[in-house]
Amino acid sequence: MLVCKNLSYKYKKVNNYSLYNISCEFPFGTTTLLTGSSGSGKTTLIKCLSGLCDYQGNVFLFGKELKTFNSIERSNNIGIVFQDFNLFSNLTALENCIQPLVKVNKITYAKAKKTASSWLDKLRMKDYINRYPNQLSGGQKQRVALARSLVKKVQFLILDEPTSSLDRQSNIELLAIINTLQQEGITLLIVTHDRSLIKNLGKVNRLEMEELQVYHNSEAIRKGV
Repeated sequence: MLVCKNLSYKYKKVNNYSLYNISCEFPFGTTTLLTGSSGSGKTTLIKCLSGLCDYQGNVFLFGKELKTFNSIERSNNIGIVFQDFNLFSNLTALENCIQPLVKVNKITYAKAKKTASSWLDKLRMKDYINRYPNQLSGGQKQRVALARSLVKKVQFLILDEPTSSLDRQSNIELLAIINTLQQEGITLLIVTHDRSLIKNLGKVNRLEMEELQVYHNSEAIRKGV
């Protein structure tokens, strides 16, 4: 289970909190939709949950404080796919998925290629593995970014606004992929403005940022920064 307790994040240069005193949990094998207005702190929260922000309070994974994990341990357990996908433009789809296994996890190239090819096949990218990011559509880039996280057998996967730049057909394909990931038992946290996801996915939990935030000393803390 991934748990955060009394989680806060304060911008260093100003006296404002983006997150204040948030507590929530994400049981393994569940899917959670995180909704809320722009500026409510959704992106900051997922950065804290993935160890990308120096937060106050606690985030526990497997009962251990996330700050005690090194960067490799964090990335092997928690994957995150941002809206811009962050693919290497000079690498093919397959190479983008092989690279973290070989460079970071020190897996042999042959084994890494087999694992990467398997996930790209599952995500319906078999025919595009030798294409570069500039030769792929938005939905195809997203699937490569998903595969790049999944090759490391992450326990927890965060998707940041996954439908924001997709056309209708790509959206339908993404929903099918999410259902596949649910069946694989992967814990999902999906940040979204797309309320239709609630209708089109199976059993999900739902968290609203405005309901999570607990504010005190209102003169010093400004909501939605």
